[in-house]
Amino acid sequence: MFKVLLSQISHVYNLKQFKLTYYLVTLLALAGSLFISSPVRAVTEQEIQIASLHPQWLKLLRYQANLFYGYTSQSDADSFFFNPNGKHSPTQELTSFIAAVKSSDKKICRFWARQNFVKNNLKIES
Repeated sequence: MFKVLLSQISHVYNLKQFKLTYYLVTLLALAGSLFISSPVRAVTEQEIQIASLHPQWLKLLRYQANLFYGYTSQSDADSFFFNPNGKHSPTQELTSFIAAVKSSDKKICRFWARQNFVKNNLKIES
């Protein structure tokens, strides 16, 4: 059965060309998977917006909803935030944290729960 199939393939395609094409496609697929699973990837604004309103992110940074609009963090320490406006903006804080992760900022080591959130929800490795 296999010999019949192989003879039909070799009849339609030159066997060497078929093997070369097979290996080339396999190599390209492997190379593409390396780029897709790259630890640093582009994150869209929409993904950041959605993730910044995720209940886990809001709890990590101790955000509470304001009466009419927006959020305010219960933390007052400037060292707790990566963005100067991070106390009032979960979106800006997440954007700044992602930039710190991509630049391998040493400050992110203190915030392992945030790193896990970014890794699991936005697929960005530190």
